Amino acid sequence: MITIRLTQNVFKYFVFLVLFFTTLSYAQEDSFDIKIQNLKDDIVKSNGGHKLRLLDSLSRFISYNRTHLKFDSITKNTIDLAYELDSIDLALVRTNSLIFYYANRVNRPKEGIKVLKDFESRNIQTNDYDLLARLYTNAGDAYFFSGAIKESIPIYNKAEDFALKDNDSVLYAQARTYKASAYVDTGDYATGSQLLSETTKMFTVLKDTSGILSARNTLAVVYSKMGFYEEAKEERAEVIRISKMQKKYRSIVPNLFNAAIDADKNDNQALRIKYLNESYRYNKTDESTPRTRLSSIITYSLLSAYSENDSLVKAQQFYNKVQSEFSNEDQSF
Repeated sequence: MITIRLTQNVFKYFVFLVLFFTTLSYAQEDSFDIKIQNLKDDIVKSNGGHKLRLLDSLSRFISYNRTHLKFDSITKNTIDLAYELDSIDLALVRTNSLIFYYANRVNRPKEGIKVLKDFESRNIQTNDYDLLARLYTNAGDAYFFSGAIKESIPIYNKAEDFALKDNDSVLYAQARTYKASAYVDTGDYATGSQLLSETTKMFTVLKDTSGILSARNTLAVVYSKMGFYEEAKEERAEVIRISKMQKKYRSIVPNLFNAAIDADKNDNQALRIKYLNESYRYNKTDESTPRTRLSSIITYSLLSAYSENDSLVKAQQFYNKVQSEFSNEDQSF
């Protein structure tokens, strides 16, 4: 009887905790929505510099991840008003944020290119080379992810130039690494691998682990595309080892996914499925937002892998995930 009574008490306490945290979660969301609405009400009633400050606060407050709150339209309004009031620095900050949002958050890179062209058409004069380096790096991503690979190279060149003017070695190496990826994707492996060798050395001197992992990951891709699968495997294994040790999940996921592609090329289906499942697991977080933009691609790949290897029960599971989670996405990859 005592055991039953204790179990019931524990159960009641568990139910209480679930209800408490569910209520707290809704309360926090309600509080967030109230703050948003209050800001919007104040914006309608304001003008001039005060309105600009409120718009900027709203743009920063909703952040990149709350796409249903129209981050892009709010940020565009902020940019337009900033230019109107000759607040150039703020206009540039928000322009950079918007390009990054389109290129690296919501898979609408062509919109990012439009934002860049609008910025360039204004002929803005500024000495904020740090911000310009970041803006052109994100703009290079917009071209790259839209499929305009060759066109991304001169944009990354501009990012490098501004980074040099700012004496920022990290930004310079980052832009150069992304440019290397563009050369690799156009088939110029020699130039791409040379740039990657340079940037790996730079990041090593700077003790920038993320940069080192990014450069070495791209180098593994180069080896793979050239058919040097053993070299690619060795490079990737080292990147994965460091990434796991440093908990750099955004580096682990694409490396595991690329390893699965190589395994498939070598007709090692068991290894292919193993790597895909690992990439799927590491791409999950405790929150609702995955760690990388690869969620739908990994899920589709697992569906294909299981279907091609007659694992129909598993294939059905991932088919259901595709239907429930990604059926409305633009799968133009």
